Amino acid sequence: MKKLVENYYKWKDLETLYQRDLQFYQGKISEMEQQFLDLQRSGATPEELQQNYQQIQARINQYDQALQIEYQQKMNQITNEVALKISQYAKDNGYDLILNEIGVIYFNPKWDITNDIIEYLNNEENKTN
Repeated sequence: MKKLVENYYKWKDLETLYQRDLQFYQGKISEMEQQFLDLQRSGATPEELQQNYQQIQARINQYDQALQIEYQQKMNQITNEVALKISQYAKDNGYDLILNEIGVIYFNPKWDITNDIIEYLNNEENKTN
């Protein structure tokens, strides 16, 4: 399942968005760190520095939490969508059962249809959502 999800075009698009947002927030954090250094060089009191540092830490935590919440929801949506598409693939191709690696102790690799499903997921005709 992991390989299917990670090779799904929507997952790859989401990774690209995540990296863009992460870089944006890292830029904001760098700006705040620079402002802290400027404040430090300006001769601010230890109390001012401590307060500014705590504000920076709080902001970093907010950024981390916002990214985590937003992208966890999107990752769950994509995983659910892949599961639904696998069900449709099974119906379209006459499968009665498709198992993932968690539910199997052994399987003959010739029965592994992972790459077929990846192709199905990324097929232009199936990109309706």
